[in-house]
Amino acid sequence: MTEAQATTTLNDLIEVTRDGQRFYEEAADKIGDETLRALFLRLIESRHALIDELSAHVESLGATAASGGTVGGTLRTLYGELRAGLAGDHSAAFVSQLEEAEDRLLHAFEHALEHDPDALVRGILGRHFPKVRSMHDEMRNLKRNLTA
Repeated sequence: MTEAQATTTLNDLIEVTRDGQRFYEEAADKIGDETLRALFLRLIESRHALIDELSAHVESLGATAASGGTVGGTLRTLYGELRAGLAGDHSAAFVSQLEEAEDRLLHAFEHALEHDPDALVRGILGRHFPKVRSMHDEMRNLKRNLTA
């Protein structure tokens, strides 16, 4: 994999990660449940740490790290906010949409790992993949509990 390909892979992951981080920030601002707010704030910090490490690697390759998210992520956030605003149970609506954001990040990591990035990129992704999977599983389980 060339440095340009590695940069593209990492910047794509930064953007997807930032999409979720922004949605967690919106949800944390609007949710009334303090337990969920604390969870969202913890997941924001986890995503922030991931963005920092991915960005540092992009910059070590002599490139500029992505500073935004994706258009799709912005639209998903707006849809999630609208859905939560219309739902009787805002918590369940936010959690459902946040679980989809976790799905998106998990699939993006899996895709990047399958395409055999260079050893350094693979190392970064490998170090963070258990945390990405853990965040995904935590939100999936929360969604199941809230919708049961």
